[in-house]
Amino acid sequence: MKTLNRGQLSQWFKNYRFHLLLLATLMVLIIPAFFREGFISEVMFFSSFSYLLIQSMLAASEKRKKHNWRRILVVFLMIVIVWLEPAGVQINYFKYLRLLLLVSFFVFIIISLSRIIRRSKTVNIKVILVAINIYLLIGISFGNLSLLLNSFYPNAYTFPTNIQAPAFVDFMYFSFVTMSTMGYGDFLPAIRQSQVLAYLTAITGQLYVAIIMAIIVGKYLVHSDKRSSDEQF
Repeated sequence: MKTLNRGQLSQWFKNYRFHLLLLATLMVLIIPAFFREGFISEVMFFSSFSYLLIQSMLAASEKRKKHNWRRILVVFLMIVIVWLEPAGVQINYFKYLRLLLLVSFFVFIIISLSRIIRRSKTVNIKVILVAINIYLLIGISFGNLSLLLNSFYPNAYTFPTNIQAPAFVDFMYFSFVTMSTMGYGDFLPAIRQSQVLAYLTAITGQLYVAIIMAIIVGKYLVHSDKRSSDEQF
């Protein structure tokens, strides 16, 4: 059986970093829905979230970027901050800071991934995967903002009667349903602050889909025209 050396393994992770980011994102979104209680479930969720932080930075890092040690340090600190919650640190102000840092981190990743699409000259599987990952990270960011707002204002949202203690997965559900403008009506913003966040989430989701489609179609058409011109000569 053929084994990969260190260089080949590193190249494999680089080639499939956007696939792995998509896997990490889906793990964070799916695991809380099916494993909601108990020590093992908690470890699975926070482990998958740590993996998402690592893979996000790996996907967003450029090949010859200087000072990559700073990015490694940021990811390490973010993982420590994330794991302080299951470790028993339940200070409200720390929770607010953690959520703000998570949103800031994902915004940075989204901006970095957007540069990859902008610099790409053709439409390929990498561009498609980056676009999907950006959309999912936008949803996670708005979900964390909704969770943060609900921490500040416990009456910010009205929940279905079967949800007594809203959790991470509930706010992810609200975020993606709002982004898609589906609006089931079971999870509602109840104060002006949460209403503003809801329509900003909807606007961002729709604008992103429209803009990214225009960019991808534009790049595809330019590449097709250039290829046709080359074939004629």
